[in-house]
Amino acid sequence: MNTPGANNRGNPILGGSHLKRVPITIQYKNKPDVRVTGYALSHEILPDHLSFFATQKFPVDEELVVFFNENGAEQSMNVVLRNMHEQISSGRVMIAVPSGEDPFPARKFYRCYTTVLS
Repeated sequence: MNTPGANNRGNPILGGSHLKRVPITIQYKNKPDVRVTGYALSHEILPDHLSFFATQKFPVDEELVVFFNENGAEQSMNVVLRNMHEQISSGRVMIAVPSGEDPFPARKFYRCYTTVLS
């Protein structure tokens, strides 16, 4: 997949299968106690940008810290959210708890595009 507005060529940080799902944890930079899980595709974890999927909606221009494992060692990337698309799942249902405000949250997820800060 291509990241809008970014150079999509580069050397992925993680090797291996092109479409391998990599579990990630996303943390707000200014709220370290708030952590959200999601996943990224291995070929979209690049030195200058990172794209991921999550069930949490993040504000655009929010600074985040993304954690993932590389060969058993935890790595982190400081990123800023540049673009986000809300999508509806047509396949496997993502886990979420329904509420009166959002009765079908399990079908909604977000495709997030970020730029790496450091």
